[in-house]
Amino acid sequence: IIIERQMSAKMKIIGTAIRLLHWDQAEMVTPHKVKRFFGTSTGKYKGNKKAAELKVRELLPEIWGRLKVFKKRDDLCDAILMALWGQHRNRREAPPPPEA
Repeated sequence: IIIERQMSAKMKIIGTAIRLLHWDQAEMVTPHKVKRFFGTSTGKYKGNKKAAELKVRELLPEIWGRLKVFKKRDDLCDAILMALWGQHRNRREAPPPPEA
């Protein structure tokens, strides 16, 4: 479970509660870490949102048509990139298979 670190107090509490309930499965991550990983950090909020959309369009062209109907497509793309980052991280940290 990937939990984006939040700035508002109310959302910090919710994120922390989820983390406590799923201690062994959850990880708190800053948005900047994901942006650095995918190279979508522009230094400006609007630029970051546009870069996330472009990156999802590049990485997952097969789903782009379905995303175009959403008003908050930029937030959806941020969430998709965070999920892809978590998937990559889990693969990288998985223990090697036992040798036969």
